[in-house]
Amino acid sequence: MHRISVALVNAGHHVTIVGRSKPNANNLIQQPFVQKRIDCFYTKGKLFYVEFNIRLFIWLLFQRTDLIGSIDLDTIVPVYMASLLRLKKRSFDAHELFPEVPELVGRPLTKKIWLWIESVFMKRFPIRYTVSQSIADFYYKKHALPFNVIRNLPVSLPRVDIVKSNSSDRYILYQGALNDGRGLVEMIHAMKEIDNYTLKIAGEGDLSASLSALVHTLNLEAKVIFLGNLAPSELVLVTRYASIGINLLENKGLSYYYSLANKFFDYMQAQVPIITMNFPEYALINKDYKVAILLDDLDVRSIIAAIQEIEDRYEEMQSNSRRASPLYCWEKEAAQLMALY
Repeated sequence: MHRISVALVNAGHHVTIVGRSKPNANNLIQQPFVQKRIDCFYTKGKLFYVEFNIRLFIWLLFQRTDLIGSIDLDTIVPVYMASLLRLKKRSFDAHELFPEVPELVGRPLTKKIWLWIESVFMKRFPIRYTVSQSIADFYYKKHALPFNVIRNLPVSLPRVDIVKSNSSDRYILYQGALNDGRGLVEMIHAMKEIDNYTLKIAGEGDLSASLSALVHTLNLEAKVIFLGNLAPSELVLVTRYASIGINLLENKGLSYYYSLANKFFDYMQAQVPIITMNFPEYALINKDYKVAILLDDLDVRSIIAAIQEIEDRYEEMQSNSRRASPLYCWEKEAAQLMALY
């Protein structure tokens, strides 16, 4: 959302991002757009979604605006209702296949509710876009709804040649939410047998406490370092000096299987070889540029073998990233976004 908002501001629009407050959230950093957090009594579960949607709807009724944008299904109802009542334009940005996220596996009633919301409201948004062609194709086959594709790519970085393969401070980096199905448990177990790297984990999430406990149980405090949530400028530096970037997802549903994570491109821009899953979007890019080792499973032995393969092909993979990064940058996506709006 930061990149989209900045692109809209640079095009002359006034932009406000609204979300919800979270316990222990970092303070907001000044941006060229307005930021608003809505306080909720409930912090999770069905009551949270009901409360947040009601509060968001009421807030939207009194904002000066020409267009209201919904990000994913959990905001689509209040955005539609407020834009309809106020005769305002609206857009829908699908960051994922929301009804197919792992959190809804084994919860058929809750999933059915989100699928109903998807079928009723999505078609009522004239501007629709998503983060990968696989998701766009899925929605077209399912609902006959065309989606534009605006990938969540990073801003291009100046080329800096950094020698990483022989560095004394070599580390594997994970950046992103610490949630279920991200391969973090398997990666931590793999660190028991990896002596020439540390693992740095940048982010917070539902598994923060349990992952920290696992590291303590395995006596890996010296080899696994939790960085917490980092400011974007800090994360860029940590990524640039990483030796290997990981994007490990368990195939827990179509949302993960069709994903195209921004961290994949953050690693690419920083010339960091990647270990990722053999999912369609990553396989398509890797077919042409070989910037990653693709895993068919999250077995610890597979992860260790991938690290060894990267060491054997390090300079080649760095060179591939340098060739690919100018093609996968936000500047190209921003031009398509402006044309869409």
